[in-house]
Amino acid sequence: MIVDSSALTEQVVIDVLASAFDSAGQRCSALRVLCLQEEVAITP
Repeated sequence: MIVDSSALTEQVVIDVLASAFDSAGQRCSALRVLCLQEEVAITP
């Protein structure tokens, strides 16, 4: 999944969590790579 500055943060969180934990026995469809645009990422 590629997330840029136009993405809705709430929807990204929902989609990432759903991909990680919602599976009807089909783990092959799970998210494997998440790419964030630098402006979107929050770093400590």
